[in-house]
Amino acid sequence: MEGRRRAATRRVGRAGALSRAARAPRPRGRRRAGGVPPARSRGAGGGSRGGRIRRARRRRRAHVSRWGRTHLTPDLLEFIRTWLPAPPASVIEVGCGDGRLTAHLRERGHRVIGIDPEAPEGAPFIATTLERFRTDDPFDAAVAIRSLHHVGDLPAAIDSLHAALRPRGRLVMLEFAVENVDDAARRWQAEVGLPETRTANMHDVIALTEVRGALGRRFRELAFEPGPYLAREAEREDLLGRELAAIEAGELRPVGARLAFDAIEPDEQGARSAR
Repeated sequence: MEGRRRAATRRVGRAGALSRAARAPRPRGRRRAGGVPPARSRGAGGGSRGGRIRRARRRRRAHVSRWGRTHLTPDLLEFIRTWLPAPPASVIEVGCGDGRLTAHLRERGHRVIGIDPEAPEGAPFIATTLERFRTDDPFDAAVAIRSLHHVGDLPAAIDSLHAALRPRGRLVMLEFAVENVDDAARRWQAEVGLPETRTANMHDVIALTEVRGALGRRFRELAFEPGPYLAREAEREDLLGRELAAIEAGELRPVGARLAFDAIEPDEQGARSAR
């Protein structure tokens, strides 16, 4: 037991990100997937918060193997480069998946740590949820690609993210607007030969409007660019142009969006709450 604790401490030390609270040894007993404890409360629709987290993780694992191909397109990478502070700024990637974006940013000279319940082993990755992440050394920026709509506790996740960033720290995101998947979207998918996005089993996916509203407590929105997402999700980048044209023609609601934010300081948060 003592040897395992020393090894865990060395691993976190190399990553250089977790606080003493996050390094506390886990309680004994059967380990659950991703280190998530049993849920203590019931969520919407009668499902437990723990069940919601596990469903989100299963869905995310199903995408991890193709995540880099379907979403790290040149236009997205350009958006990320535009809004991130210049290297060697420190960056935390939230929901890093298989670590491809983390590796890309490190190659460009950023100091990056990737967190994900299913993160690869070893530095610069840490297997944890955003809600549980703690750091003693705030980051200059964060990147969250298709991540926040999966979290189990959105307010706690945003509080943790804000605490992990320095004042005015930058947040860059790509998100899924599940609320815009309507009959028109399904008709367009059928016309171009894409599989239908079924929302009946997506009760645990958080709407983009809710994500933006929750972020507004702690962050100032700098950029909001609605755009294609269905073609990306289906691994059909060749259809991105057609999806964008349908959006611009008003035939299709945008199901994705790229966003950028700055972390606001405590005095600004108080002023916003008073309005």
